[in-house]
Amino acid sequence: MKSSNPSLLWTNRTTTWYTTQERIDKAPFSDIRVREALTEAIDLPTIAKDYFNGGVPSTPADVMSTSMTGWYTPYSQWPASLQQAYAYNPTNAKALLAAAGYPNGFTTDLDR
Repeated sequence: MKSSNPSLLWTNRTTTWYTTQERIDKAPFSDIRVREALTEAIDLPTIAKDYFNGGVPSTPADVMSTSMTGWYTPYSQWPASLQQAYAYNPTNAKALLAAAGYPNGFTTDLDR
């Protein structure tokens, strides 16, 4: 569109929005350890680099887009404990699942 209409006004807006909306009132997602494990099992830096070709931030964001300066708290300013909970850590994710009673993982449909 840009090449065929040079007067077009546009902006490049990137965001980090890797999420699912699990039913936290139903097992296994009713256990906070399962939800934490899923968060720690997502390799955001690799997804940002390989899937989005570096076009999105590689760190988590809160519910506001990272492009909304002044309205969101950058990951670098999160408390260390919160940064750790959102960091890619498959070893801890497996331990959390085992502690929640799912040592071999589980199968689910995300549209329940």
